[in-house]
Amino acid sequence: MDTEVGNVSARKRGLQISPSDLLDQITQTTFGSLIEEYPDQVADIFAQLLPRASRLRIEKLDSGLFFPHASTVPRPQSVVLRVYEEGYEQPFVVKLAQAHKIKVEVERYEKFISRNIRGNFTARLERHAILWDIGGALYSYIGEFDVKTFSRYYEEHPIEDIEDCLTQFFTGSWGKHYERGREKRNVSLFDLYQETWGNWYNKRVKNFSTQDLWQNGGINERLGLPNPIEWFKRRIAENPEQDLSIVEITREAITHGDLHGDNLLIDSQKNAWVIDFERSGEGHALQDFIELEADIINRLEAHSEDVSSYYQMCLVIACQTEVKQLDENEMESRDPGIRKALQTISVLRSLALKCTGINDARQYLLGLLFNTIFRDTINNNEKYHARQSRALMQAGIFCHRLDHWNEPWPPEEWKSVLQS
Repeated sequence: MDTEVGNVSARKRGLQISPSDLLDQITQTTFGSLIEEYPDQVADIFAQLLPRASRLRIEKLDSGLFFPHASTVPRPQSVVLRVYEEGYEQPFVVKLAQAHKIKVEVERYEKFISRNIRGNFTARLERHAILWDIGGALYSYIGEFDVKTFSRYYEEHPIEDIEDCLTQFFTGSWGKHYERGREKRNVSLFDLYQETWGNWYNKRVKNFSTQDLWQNGGINERLGLPNPIEWFKRRIAENPEQDLSIVEITREAITHGDLHGDNLLIDSQKNAWVIDFERSGEGHALQDFIELEADIINRLEAHSEDVSSYYQMCLVIACQTEVKQLDENEMESRDPGIRKALQTISVLRSLALKCTGINDARQYLLGLLFNTIFRDTINNNEKYHARQSRALMQAGIFCHRLDHWNEPWPPEEWKSVLQS
């Protein structure tokens, strides 16, 4: 009896988890609000995930988890950690989240991911545990121990290394899913993203207020940009008969569904693999490329002070009529952060065309618009407003481009506005 209790109770077993202050930090996140009544829940989840462990050491996964300004993908109710069991060198990756989210992740992993990713470099779901309101999923992986999130890797490495690891992931690890993709005709891209993101429009966007956000020194008005939330309602979400996102032909494939820089892991040999399969399943074949591109763009919102260069970047990424790598002159920028972002975007678009065969840039731009709105409506409090205002400006540019798809673009008069 004592053994069984020890397998589920960290306190009963005497399981020691260090550093203790990191556990305290976890309880101070939004995730921590789920465990207020049962403060030992996190430790007990670790006890269930690692039933023979006596000592554990936990680390942040360089994801910006405790530094929200460093990540553009807030995880309001989940935590991802690297966990070392005493006596073993190879760590595990553990995701803690709401119980129902862990259940969904396990189901999707077993249905879409298990035995369906090429090569040895893949996170393997070893076990999971559910306890009251929270749960945990424990992943092992094969590869070098020096593992970083793509977000961190992107900051520290040149574009040549970034291209190598992205190529390995999309053409290698995930390539099988694209090969098995199937053609779809007369389909609403909005509907495809709704299925992946779980009716996100009604949950968040429909009643999201932009009253305090649709300001930016008058530049929105000077450029003649539509309010992207209102445009989205009118032109797509609430107009099914004339939904602008309906495309004649596209492809559907198994996508990760939440491919941002904190879910993609890179080791010292440039091997890349993913964690967090809660949204994995059939979706728009371009979705993962688009999501990673959107994440790179959105990370600049909080850091790029060169407004003119930032908006020039928005024009470049919206201007393509065919999905392809960017021209050398399009990637030039006086802002080194933006130049690196454009180089990475060029790599992603080249890989997107190679892996999916879709060259319709309008589909790509619609996906970018959905991602920008999806991310921008996760939070609605004042500390995010400056960042959200710039993202809405970006989305407004996308909407303007879609409205003028068959016209010369961008308008000639924009040059003087952006330079002033």
